[in-house]
Amino acid sequence: EEYYLRTNNYYFTMTPSVFSSSRTYASVYSVFSTGELYLWNRVSNSYGARPVINLRSDVLISQGDGTVENPFILKLV
Repeated sequence: EEYYLRTNNYYFTMTPSVFSSSRTYASVYSVFSTGELYLWNRVSNSYGARPVINLRSDVLISQGDGTVENPFILKLV
């Protein structure tokens, strides 16, 4: 099944899943190349992170390509 998190690569999401007062890090989700989500203990630098931001259906990207030089500009419709 195809969906937007499935990229055939292994990566971490930027969304913390668990915060613990006894730990010095947050647990996050990792996404396997098959698209399955897995609760990971902590982020390491051996895999990339893929930020995902979901927009409401009444918000559109009106300009930009998402780069530092040309960031997205959002428009409420």
